[in-house]
Amino acid sequence: MPTLRELEGYLTRYEERPVPRDQFVDGIMHTDGIERSYRHVATLTEADGVWFLCPKCFAKNGGARGTHTVGVGFAGRCPPGSYMKNLEGQDVRWQVSGTGLDDLVLSPSIQLLCHPPPPPGFCAWHGFVGMSGVPPGSAA
Repeated sequence: MPTLRELEGYLTRYEERPVPRDQFVDGIMHTDGIERSYRHVATLTEADGVWFLCPKCFAKNGGARGTHTVGVGFAGRCPPGSYMKNLEGQDVRWQVSGTGLDDLVLSPSIQLLCHPPPPPGFCAWHGFVGMSGVPPGSAA
């Protein structure tokens, strides 16, 4: 099973900043006057989430090409609306432990779902990061 580093994982911090309404900023139109971004951070202490390539699609595709990313927000750290939502539209967060990518553990399991019908190629990965037999810092 791949490590988060093999899945090109990185820790992030969600940020918002005011920008001019209805003008292009860095090539993107922000009609509500807010730029939203995920800044890469070096330590788990700074992070409010983690991104990595989907382990299911990584295995199916034989690597990164054609593989989508998974973004997971940490409980008690990230603001509302910044990472995943469940089918009812509610924010979903995971408990996090470890010191960084190499020993990261997320709880509970992660399940990617969407409202039927799923879009073409939707993988519906359900897996673990560092628990249920998956070593810390790995995903399956």
